[in-house]
Amino acid sequence: MRNKPARHGRVLLVAALILGLGLALIPAGSASAAPPGGPIACVAQGTVVTTPGTPPGWDWSIQGDGTCIGDFRGPYKLSFTGQGTSSMLGLCDNLVVTDLNIDVTMTLVSRLNNQVRTFAEKWFSPVTTFPIATPFFISDSTGSLVGAGAIETRIRVNCPPAGAPTAVFNWVQTKS
Repeated sequence: MRNKPARHGRVLLVAALILGLGLALIPAGSASAAPPGGPIACVAQGTVVTTPGTPPGWDWSIQGDGTCIGDFRGPYKLSFTGQGTSSMLGLCDNLVVTDLNIDVTMTLVSRLNNQVRTFAEKWFSPVTTFPIATPFFISDSTGSLVGAGAIETRIRVNCPPAGAPTAVFNWVQTKS
């Protein structure tokens, strides 16, 4: 129990760093699209399952639960699921991941007033990495860039089916 405050502090530090990185990556014109109170930073734990798809492709299935902070309507309880594809699987079959596209459905529940908000977005990257860290961008349902983040998975570079699908997700975005 003594480590719990230290872990919580690390999570907040990571969220703050991602918030700063994400704000730097979002184009200047997008800031006006942010809701009152600004963007949110999210940290979640879950899984990333990758399976061979249509050659040379890979199918991705993600899910997670966590917390988002950053505006004046949260903090939020977070849950999400997603399905998508990539053309390569990084160090597991090539050097990089290409054409990563994951359709994500996210649900936020305000811990202040229990207001529920569900929305769809796309996590994508033309070129990224896997395993260990997989940076990605986020677009809303209109295709506008609203954020960026990273998925941390496959400790010790265990390519599927070896290792475990456990993952940590960190990102910052304006809410869709």
